[in-house]
Amino acid sequence: MIESIRERRGSCPAGSVLLIHLLLSVTTCAAAVPDVVLDNGTLRLRLQVSDEQVPYIAECQWRKQNLRVFADAGTPLGIGYWLSKAIRSAQPKSAGQSAGWQRQGDDVFIRALATRQRSDLQITWVVELARNAPLVQLHVRLRNTGHNDIPIDRFPGWMAEWMLPGERPTVKYWEALTYQPHVEKITAVRPAHLHSRVYSSDRRGPRPGKVPYWQIRDSQQIMCFAIAWCGGWRATIQKTGWDILLRVSLPPSETQLVLHAGEQIAGPVIEFMPYRGTEEIQARAAWIKARERLAHRLYGGPRAAYPFIYNHWYSAGRNLTKQFLAHQVEALRPYGFDVFVLDDGWFEQVGDWTPAKDKFGPGELEGVFALIHDNNLKTGIWSCPWLVYVAGNDLPPEVDRPPFLREYMKAYALDLAGYDFEGTLLNHIQSLKDQFDIDWWKYDQELFGEGSRHGRMKNIVALQQALAAVRRRHPDLIIESCMSGGRMINAFTDSIAQIHWIRDGGRTGYEHARTNVQEALGAIDFLMPAKVQRWTNRPNEVTGSTELLKCYCRSAMIGVWGVSTDLYKISPEQKKIIEGEVKNYRRLNEYKPASLYQILYPGQAEELAGVVYYSEDGDKAALLLFRWGVQGRITQSIKLGRLTRDLRYEVTTADVRDQQRVYSAATLAEQGLPVEFSPEQLSAVYFVEAQ
Repeated sequence: MIESIRERRGSCPAGSVLLIHLLLSVTTCAAAVPDVVLDNGTLRLRLQVSDEQVPYIAECQWRKQNLRVFADAGTPLGIGYWLSKAIRSAQPKSAGQSAGWQRQGDDVFIRALATRQRSDLQITWVVELARNAPLVQLHVRLRNTGHNDIPIDRFPGWMAEWMLPGERPTVKYWEALTYQPHVEKITAVRPAHLHSRVYSSDRRGPRPGKVPYWQIRDSQQIMCFAIAWCGGWRATIQKTGWDILLRVSLPPSETQLVLHAGEQIAGPVIEFMPYRGTEEIQARAAWIKARERLAHRLYGGPRAAYPFIYNHWYSAGRNLTKQFLAHQVEALRPYGFDVFVLDDGWFEQVGDWTPAKDKFGPGELEGVFALIHDNNLKTGIWSCPWLVYVAGNDLPPEVDRPPFLREYMKAYALDLAGYDFEGTLLNHIQSLKDQFDIDWWKYDQELFGEGSRHGRMKNIVALQQALAAVRRRHPDLIIESCMSGGRMINAFTDSIAQIHWIRDGGRTGYEHARTNVQEALGAIDFLMPAKVQRWTNRPNEVTGSTELLKCYCRSAMIGVWGVSTDLYKISPEQKKIIEGEVKNYRRLNEYKPASLYQILYPGQAEELAGVVYYSEDGDKAALLLFRWGVQGRITQSIKLGRLTRDLRYEVTTADVRDQQRVYSAATLAEQGLPVEFSPEQLSAVYFVEAQ
């Protein structure tokens, strides 16, 4: 098989073959053994063992069409792509050939495993094909079968040499926290370097970090990738001849692993989903929906929703008082909030998650939560249960060593891998539910230093196991992933959480509106809009301009809208504007669940930026648009290509009463919807519905 593939490669035109090396650091060996096939009715995977005795996916096909997604050229460099030189030197002997692939399965996956022994280190490759989606998960396990410790300087993940059918390959990825997209041609001269340090989506380091999502596109299909891992990672994508080399790894600083005798650990899960065709809107929707279905089967949890959220953080911060909260609860009803989240500042000490005694008397905070529930709102609360406040210099044994002090919280990180953190977290959540009857939990704060008693990787595994246990134990609990403002977004946290606080930002007004738009547009390119939360901070300070306040409210509506303010300071005029925008938000939310939308990135749509949402069956659309970088009157046409061709559509705008226009679907697709902004206008909302 390997020889025939290499012969075909030589006869293909340049650029028609795509070779992908997917390495999260490992390798294996296998001999000629029978093929194993995984088939879910949509995708068919044929698994083999290469001449170099490495298990791999020899071929992936679209089952019904009998069309190839990719073929694998084998593993000509053998185990060197999987195990680092340091590990190979320490474990020089091989105990023979790979055991070959063995099929397993459960209600969620059709699964195959292949194991190889290299001296005292056992390596297991795992391929999992989702039963209900064209989605594949890959990961590697290492086990120490000897009697001595084995240091692992970088952890294995996956390696493959995939030949894709199309030409002109590009890679698309997004920067961490800013969510700025980049599309690059895949070349040998300028590799694309993707990485994040410490956390999965952080910007720290000499080069800005990236989120662990990317796409490789050619002239025939789109391959979507994600990593389910809360820690740092690294990837390089480079063209070599006609092929593309992709390496993903956990570098030493993100591994810090010693396997003790008898110990086993599973590495990061690499997830990929092919999409047949190059239509970006449909491919994105398919990717998002497939991940959401798989997450629900793996972990359960509430379905995606678009609540209107109140959170005090960018108004009162930690300066909470009983009177402040009473004022907010009293003022909530006219706005129609769905959730009230109590953020940092409510507790006695980090680790002592009881109401602060200098702010609340016995039972008072519990009474506030009961009153909020009486107003038919869900209640949420903030905590960082991986940290603990320590009085004095004597650190308790549950604090990690060397100690990591989170200065902002004046609290130390726990040794997650060194004791029963899963049990501790489950007890913490149960205590919050028992005391406050919460519906929503927001988790936050950094928890990893440069060193650790058990190493970075074991702590990441312990954290993920604990979060997964909370998700399964409390199927109705809404989980909000914050982690210092969007620094831990990945395929795992997206599976267990219903929403992400994608970035911190305490500003207000026009500049904050612009960053809201930029960040949310980038984030919904790979996350469901229901997961992307943005904020309107202190709208009481936005004075003198109705247009500015409307724009600021709308800038947070691309995904899920939250308001952080002292509601007692909102003027009657501001209140009227906000209430009107809540109506627009509710109506926009009717168009979002299909996850079918056209993103108008700043600079890509002339004078406007924004998003066009489409319904599943094409009978309606909604446009949320923002002025971008120009002054004066704007006249621009936006083509709407996903409407039903034989229908006529009525177009209304939220900004001009009783203004209705009617167009054919063909006109809207070919000529576009004419959009006009007056010189003072900053934003617009249009609704397009079939007559």
